[in-house]
Formats: sequence, structure tokens, C-alpha cells
Amino acid sequence: MKRHGWLVACVLSAAALAGAWAQGLPEAVQSLPYAAVGGEPSSESELALSLSPGGKLLAVSDGARVWLYRRDAGERIAVTPAPVPRQPYNAAGVTGVEGMQWQSDATLLAWVRLQNGSAQAYAADAGGARGPVLQAQPAPGPDLAAFVARHHIAADPDFILNAYANRQTAVWTENRGHGSLVLMEQAPGGKPRPLAQGGWELDTVVFDAQASRVIYATDKGIAVHGVPEGRAELVSGTRAGDLAYDFDSASRWLVLVRQTGGCDAASAASKERHVCLVRLPPAAAAKDAAQPVPAAPPSGPQAQPSFDCSKARSTTEQLLCERAPLAALDVELSGLYRQALERGPNPSALKKQQIDWMRERDARCTAGKTLAQARADLSVDACLRESYHQRIRLL
Repeated sequence: MKRHGWLVACVLSAAALAGAWAQGLPEAVQSLPYAAVGGEPSSESELALSLSPGGKLLAVSDGARVWLYRRDAGERIAVTPAPVPRQPYNAAGVTGVEGMQWQSDATLLAWVRLQNGSAQAYAADAGGARGPVLQAQPAPGPDLAAFVARHHIAADPDFILNAYANRQTAVWTENRGHGSLVLMEQAPGGKPRPLAQGGWELDTVVFDAQASRVIYATDKGIAVHGVPEGRAELVSGTRAGDLAYDFDSASRWLVLVRQTGGCDAASAASKERHVCLVRLPPAAAAKDAAQPVPAAPPSGPQAQPSFDCSKARSTTEQLLCERAPLAALDVELSGLYRQALERGPNPSALKKQQIDWMRERDARCTAGKTLAQARADLSVDACLRESYHQRIRLL
């Protein structure tokens, strides 16, 4: 087994971070090149990262296979075998990852789908990969219809992407269509209220059931929002584009992905994607130290796309609100997408395709650009037009 100790960044103390992280937060950070912990996903929606109980192990799925990263030793362990070509047919060949689940003893179970249609589970722990352990179906996903009924939520289960609950509250993400996602919260017996509105970034939301707080991406960085009462507060040092994937309540380690550069001084200038592990302070201390999320400045839209421009957040959305030709394309695509949802045989698959397209559009056309830079770059406008035309032709 090959060691990657040279890739393990130092875990910095709060004192060492004082110059880089305002308010002395977080308590510690570990920054790792993504290539050290997992394989390249075919699309962002296939990427999944999960911490073991206690936070010492990191599981990474790229949609094709599962890796286990030992944080103490800097080792990456292959948990599942690589997929094999469908031709020639191999009944026992792996086609892709079905899911991951941690056991209470920090053993990871990872399910893959075989070419014969059955599911195979593989196991791994800190001692290494243990190979196939059983043939069974992975744990079923959340029953969203039951979640809606149990918490008396007035929402269509078909348009809910995530659902979490504890005794204090229920939290879910609603897909309002055309790439507009809203993070909602409702206390028992209370009324639903929106916590955040955005795009594809709200598809990766983390719920800390123990401390009753939800962690999600904003256009200013990663926010921690206490529920049912509380306000959104930024995790110092995070920035726009960071996505939160998991949180271990016992160790208070948060896993986030940064597309360019690391989360410490040594890796900040890197051009690589990084996985950052950020140790948050206890919930009570965070209330005193974290920064309130600034309100977005008012905008003056010159065009009307398919969404409310007063809630435009990303660079792409702001451009659509400023440029009538782009807004018209967005309206046309919105209509075709709505018709496809109503008439198509698989609305869930179409929703996922639309979110993937939104991600790819932004990554290709506006990633890393401020609004001023995007306005000045003529290639951005051309890129957005081409992206919309391709999606319109496909729908």
C-alpha cells in the first residue's frame, strides 16, 4: 500500500491561524489535494465525502469507486474495485457506486452495482480494505413522502432534494425549478421559513442534529445556521464556491471542497481542487465568534429571466438579470424544462440532469470570475449563449 504522507498538510492551531482566519476561527484546519484522497468524479453530483464516527477516517466516492483516507497516516485505501467495461459482458463486473454507510465501530460499508444487476458490499476500516463482505441491497434512501407527512410540510415530495430532522426542527431543500433551490426549516407546530435561496450549491447541505444547526454554502462562504432559532454565521476563512459535504458532531470536523487552492497558507496559491477539514468550535462558542452573513447588495436588473432577480446570487444569475438576450434564453429554457418535467417518464432523472447542467454551465463560463470580470470578458457571454443553446436543443 503506497503512502502519501508528503501530501498531508499540518493541522494548524487556532493561534497559528489568527493571521489567516478572522475571529480566531476555526480551531484547526487540514488541507489536502483532492487527488490524494479520491478519484475524479464524472460530475459534481456524483461526488460524496463522509467522515467516520470520531472523524479519523474520510470516505470518498467519485461515483465509480470508493476510497478510504487515513488522516493520521496520509494513506489512501481503495475500498471497491474499479468499474469494468460492459463489453465483453462480465456478470461480476462493477458498474458504479450505489452508496456508503458507516457502522458504529468506524467500519465503512460501500455498495457497488454489478453488471448482473445485483449489489455487492465491500468493507474497510483503519486497518485497510477487507474486500467483499455480503451481497445485499444498500440501505434505502429517505422516504420523502413519509417525511412530508410526518412533519406536516406543505411541499411536493418530488421536489425535495434533502431532508433532515431532529426533535427541534425539520430542514429540507426544495427545488423550485430552473435551478432555483430554497433551504427551508419548520419547527413542530410552526410555519415553514426559508433559510437560504440559491442554486446547485444548496444540493450539498449538512445537518448537525446534535447541536441543531444546518451548514450550507453561500456566496460569501460556508454558513452555520442554528435552528429553529438563530441566525446564519460564516465560518471564518471560507469563501464563495466552497461546498460543505459532511460534519462529525463528536469531533466537530467539517468536510468541505474548494475547487481551486487549499484552506491553509501553504496551499492557498495552488491551482488544484482541495478537500479541507475544518474543526468548528462548540456550538455555544460559535455564536460568540462567528461572523454574521452580510446581506447581498440590492441590484437593478435590466432584463427578466425565469427567476426573481432580487434574489440573484451567483455571477451567472446576475449576468442573466443584466442582459436581455441571455434572459430570453433562460425563459425559453425554463418553459421547455417545465414541459419536459410534465411529459417525461422520469422527472427525477431530469431534475438531476438540470442541476448537473447548471453546475457545468457555471464551471465552464463564470467560475472564479467576479461580476465585474465577467462583464468585461466577452467570452463569458458567448460561453453562456452556447451553453443555453445546447441545453435548449437537447430538451
